[in-house]
Amino acid sequence: MQTRPISLVHRYAHPERFTRSLIVAIVLSFAFLAISALIFYLQTHPATTTDTDGWDKFQYLAALIGGLLLGLLLVPAVLTLRRQTVRIDDLGIQFDNGGGWLGFIFGRSWSLRWGEIEHAAWQFTPQQLRATRLALRAEKDTRLLVPWVWLDPNQPASQTPHSIWRPTRAKFLPILEHMPIAEAISARRPDLGLATANAEGKITKGFDLNGVTPVTGLIAATMAFGVLYFIVENYFALSAFYVNGPPWVVLIGAAIASGAIILAILRRTEPKRSDSPIYALLFAIAIGFIAYPLSIRINMWTAPQPAISSPYQLGGDYLWHPTHNPKLPVLDIYLKSSQWWRQFGPGDTHHFTVQHGGLGDWLIDMKALHQEQQNFYHCDGVLDCTGGSH
Repeated sequence: MQTRPISLVHRYAHPERFTRSLIVAIVLSFAFLAISALIFYLQTHPATTTDTDGWDKFQYLAALIGGLLLGLLLVPAVLTLRRQTVRIDDLGIQFDNGGGWLGFIFGRSWSLRWGEIEHAAWQFTPQQLRATRLALRAEKDTRLLVPWVWLDPNQPASQTPHSIWRPTRAKFLPILEHMPIAEAISARRPDLGLATANAEGKITKGFDLNGVTPVTGLIAATMAFGVLYFIVENYFALSAFYVNGPPWVVLIGAAIASGAIILAILRRTEPKRSDSPIYALLFAIAIGFIAYPLSIRINMWTAPQPAISSPYQLGGDYLWHPTHNPKLPVLDIYLKSSQWWRQFGPGDTHHFTVQHGGLGDWLIDMKALHQEQQNFYHCDGVLDCTGGSH
């Protein structure tokens, strides 16, 4: 007896949810594009131009490209999700990734005939029903689907709990077996036993583990926060920077140690997870993004003395040397390629604001210096400004 074919759609493309998903994507896209435009404006507009070194340019390009990519890809990604389907009929099961130039992000399209499927099993994720996957194992391949994602467009969008307290397979299965994808497969291949197999017993952490778990979800959130915090601090909030460069050994050491701790946690709580090193690397990168501006903040908050403005003299080595207090640091901030810096020659003096941080690092406050540079470039040079032509 033939069973009615069914085409399931992505949860975010369900008729009840697609409009909201698209609106959220559009709002976020405009937000990221606005941030990118603001970064570009601050970097290039004559009224806000300052001199930058290679590290500053790298930060600028990274933030600009990252914001543009997010702003430009979110809406196309949602539209790609709308084209994705899982079709189940009497011949087999087929996944269509939506095609287009973004389809590859969601994996390749594939199909399996019922006769090719040798075994089906739930891949439970501790406390995360939404991340539980269905593995369809053929002779030479295994295909994975997340049942929570795929909905019948002709039925109301189901609401599933985000997590279950003290999860057991017995608690998971009554929810999973009534999801559209499980019902459609069981109707055609009841021998796969999706509704009853291994229904008893507590879920073992790390059992065929895949997908998002509380730990990996925290890592993803930390990565997003780290990038946003880095951009906000370096482009909009901080005016103080390291005199002698960041303490790379400490920052890199903190990132590596954090990654190692997360890797140990993942291997202990999710021992069969194959992508633990990738998540550990992402967490280490996130901590690196956070640690750089945060270390400057900590130096400022714990500084025993407030910042001081002191006269410096440019030496023949093009380093700025303190003239009154030899305990102050020598400043290597002269850029020979800069029109503004070329105003100064050996023997000239200028005031700089420096501070000895609580962690032992010297900081220089660039706020006043950036303002001078902005005024200089806005006026096409000091001589024009002082001459009253503007």
